[in-house]
Amino acid sequence: MNDWDDYFNYPNYPRSAPRETEGGIKARSKRGAFGQSLWGKKWVAMLEVSATSGRLSRGKSYARSGQVQNITVSKGKVTAQIQGSRLRPYKVSIRLELFLKRQWAVFARELATQPLLAAKLFAGEMPEEVAEVVARAGLSLLPESFWDLRTKCSCPDYSEPCKHSAAVYYLMAEEIDRDPFILFRLRGLEREELLAQLGKAAGVKRKKALTKADNGADVATEATVEPLAPDPDIFWQGGDLPGSLAGDIAIPTTAAAWPKQLGNFPFWRGKRDLLEALEEIYAKAAQQGLSILSGEMATGGLATRLRADDPRPTLEIKDVFLEVSDYYERQIDWEPAVRRDWVEHFLQSLAFQSGGDGAALNEVWQDVYAFAQYADRLDYATLGKLPWWEFSLSYEWVASHIFSAEERFALRLKQARRYMHNILALYQYLYEGGVVNDIGEVQQAYEYMCGGRKLNLVKHIPMPQ
Repeated sequence: MNDWDDYFNYPNYPRSAPRETEGGIKARSKRGAFGQSLWGKKWVAMLEVSATSGRLSRGKSYARSGQVQNITVSKGKVTAQIQGSRLRPYKVSIRLELFLKRQWAVFARELATQPLLAAKLFAGEMPEEVAEVVARAGLSLLPESFWDLRTKCSCPDYSEPCKHSAAVYYLMAEEIDRDPFILFRLRGLEREELLAQLGKAAGVKRKKALTKADNGADVATEATVEPLAPDPDIFWQGGDLPGSLAGDIAIPTTAAAWPKQLGNFPFWRGKRDLLEALEEIYAKAAQQGLSILSGEMATGGLATRLRADDPRPTLEIKDVFLEVSDYYERQIDWEPAVRRDWVEHFLQSLAFQSGGDGAALNEVWQDVYAFAQYADRLDYATLGKLPWWEFSLSYEWVASHIFSAEERFALRLKQARRYMHNILALYQYLYEGGVVNDIGEVQQAYEYMCGGRKLNLVKHIPMPQ
């Protein structure tokens, strides 16, 4: 127990290892400090001045190992779920005080006096000088101290912040690095609303300037029109045309320039950095395009060469969704227990995270397809009402009735763990969307079936207590 814990008389909870989780949010920082921008560094500094080193260290570990399952940022509030040592994830919430409309109006008027700074905001930049403008308006985007925040975690640790909330704070620092405008959202104003306020304030200022001009004041012209060429022949003849309709062809010096301007995807869950993967794809596409335009590739040769370069199956994302559509179009006699729109939206979210890997997406769909057929045999009001042992029975039923000849549904730990992982991911998605109210039963099933060294299946249906 450290000095601060002793001073506040916090209980000395024994250390416990967190449960392994897949698909969580992993920090881009692999070692060292969090927070690269001014805003991110200040956010981290506010946290670290008020927390114990042990909890901060474990919070960093949680952030880097993917224990944070999801983070939602809304006006004045951050909510998250973190997988700790217990079966059910802990819930963390962070609340900030919202600014009033009149306070935002004062800020917008202050910013309108600095058109260069306002222009940078319109361009998606957030210079450090914005902090000075906010201060002149009597405000502060970042809390003055950690105690200006209201942090709450459902874990039994009474220390604030605990390791779970510290993990969320560290991931938020990286998100602030990526998009510092998130600080405006936390104070109650979306980026679009902020720009609208600036436009309104600038319009008032422009109106005053025009009124001043009408009264005889000197006003500089807003734009200088380029004069026409004095020689009419130059105007009508123009310059020489390029040698080909495409003009000069060259591979861009920077691959994936447009995605890089948009920045990293918020709270990215992929195993590989998104921009890094896109850069490689753009570079290959640019080379292929150059070959086509320069005539080096005959008609029909593109698909052949792409297939030759990629040894994986040629299954595409669209093929998976065609299978989904075909399955649900056959369900005309009853309302499926696992609805089509749920499955399609779930698979769409995975397709984006997987970087377009059709084969990987099909693996998930096959498990969801199998579970959906079992669920249609049951008589529960909603998916959220399924008891944990039904998931064990579902795997046995699928293995014996649908895929009895396939290795992927063999009664072994590896195959069952894959199946339950994909079903748990589906339930997690439905839980985040408010379709089911709880995922404790499917988590319990996963732990019962796959928590040991061997597959454990239900032998007797538990009697209700």
